Amino acid sequence: MGFFRGLGEAAKYVGKGLLEDVKQKQEERDRAYAEGQRMTDEELVRRFKSASGMRKVGFAMVLEERGYLEKDSEGRYRRTSKTL
Repeated sequence: MGFFRGLGEAAKYVGKGLLEDVKQKQEERDRAYAEGQRMTDEELVRRFKSASGMRKVGFAMVLEERGYLEKDSEGRYRRTSKTL
């Protein structure tokens, strides 16, 4: 029984670590989104192009709101016909 109890404890710590990682990524995305809302369109596009990870997702959300990006049927962002 000690083995399974130890295994359960290990799984609990792994699960907590995964939840913390997801929470951190969501916070990073939300910070980039808020930052992107305060940018001009030109600055936002420039920062989007150089960003990666969740920051890029946050910037993409703002670009979608402004009409520069849209999601396709697979949920991927695509450019629209709107230009700077």
